Amino acid sequence: MKIRFLGTSHGVPMPGRHYQSILIEVNETLYLVDAGAPVMDILINEGYDLTKLKAVFVTHMHVDHMLGLVDMAVLSTWYYKDVSYKIYFPEQQGIDALKTFGATILKEELTDRITFELVQPGTFYQDENLKMTAVHTDHMSVSSNIAYGFMIEADGKSVYVTGDMHATLKDFAVDAVKGKADVLIPECAHCSAENLVEKLKMADVPKVMVVHVFPVSKYDYLKEAGKELPFEMIFPNDGDSYEI
Repeated sequence: MKIRFLGTSHGVPMPGRHYQSILIEVNETLYLVDAGAPVMDILINEGYDLTKLKAVFVTHMHVDHMLGLVDMAVLSTWYYKDVSYKIYFPEQQGIDALKTFGATILKEELTDRITFELVQPGTFYQDENLKMTAVHTDHMSVSSNIAYGFMIEADGKSVYVTGDMHATLKDFAVDAVKGKADVLIPECAHCSAENLVEKLKMADVPKVMVVHVFPVSKYDYLKEAGKELPFEMIFPNDGDSYEI
């Protein structure tokens, strides 16, 4: 399993950092976890074969995690007529909104080569390459909306993407991660760096890749604390790739 970070920023793009989007590649098949970054631009410029894209999984309905889907859906309907993939949204209103906005732009319905499903708690997706399990988070609890973290299993390895969490990290999925994940990809925009480090100590994972950091001054604390932690701490930039 290969992980490529197409976007690693927080709720606002930064110089050199797009909105969050993570590309997973397994057996030459492509999957996206979130699509906040200008995904089509990046994939095209990097020479990826768009026909290899099979599914997109959205953690929650904030623009920095799903705005790139507008461009994807429109271009997949209008221009890239040989692509076919499924988009998993946490809420039906996301599916409805994308269909409506796409039809408004195109003056026609989105192609039926793009299909939609709702994310469900627990294992909600499995194919010959990859299994996805959703764990509910409280990031959207104030607005009664839905948010998830995702456990990704492929090639005998497991990667847990926390998605955005509650400021207190009361929803940090220790039970889902401890002793089960080879890599943990947490955010650090909605919690303190100190609290995240304390939770990471409980996670019992060999490798942590921190993204979605705000303010960026948190990097100083995280990098210093990482020197004392009993696992590898990585801070990916946009475009960085890792074999898991």
